[in-house]
Amino acid sequence: MGESVRALPNNWPRTTMDIFEDWATYKGKLAAQHLDELAEVADAVLVAPITYPRKLMCAGANYYSHAAEMGTAEPDPTASPFFFLKAPTTTILGPDALIPIPEAMTRTSTGKWNSALSSDEAGKHSTPRSPSHVAGYVVADDLSARGHFTRADSDLTVFTYDWVAQKSRDGSCPIGPGVVPTWLRARHRRSTHLPHRKRRAKNRTRRSVTWWSVSTASSRPPVN
Repeated sequence: MGESVRALPNNWPRTTMDIFEDWATYKGKLAAQHLDELAEVADAVLVAPITYPRKLMCAGANYYSHAAEMGTAEPDPTASPFFFLKAPTTTILGPDALIPIPEAMTRTSTGKWNSALSSDEAGKHSTPRSPSHVAGYVVADDLSARGHFTRADSDLTVFTYDWVAQKSRDGSCPIGPGVVPTWLRARHRRSTHLPHRKRRAKNRTRRSVTWWSVSTASSRPPVN
């Protein structure tokens, strides 16, 4: 509420993950809460709002500039997105945490994403998930170790790109400060697209747009 942090009732689960695990029970209760009736937490320290999801899946190469960087053809927007994984328990940090970057690491980059959180009901369906199975959204910062993306010592072309070394470094996914439930987000923003970015090169501006929206990516995961 404003800049304050409020505590949920004592009979609620202790973590947000427990709430999402039983989302069918708690989504209505959460929507009915009146923030001014909840106790304020003085001197609260913000930590990662989700600790920890079972899987942390990211839609890869979602910008046209990503495809150009990797020298690949632009994907068909009607096809299923390409996904990669980050290790949840070692990559996720809170919004104010320090990110560990080894001195030997070069060429790091960040990309802020509007990330969808699937509820407990999402994994029960074998058909493509609809946006109704998205419980909420959180801002995530995808830190990439670009200097470790390609491997010159790879014996096979398929192993040229090292997604683990580039994308799953410790602390490479700060998130927060909080989770926005879907019903609150709908009040403030109709679009569900990932944020578009513009990158300036010399004296010209080049658009770096996405071709898969958050709702599309979250509804087409490769595995349950």
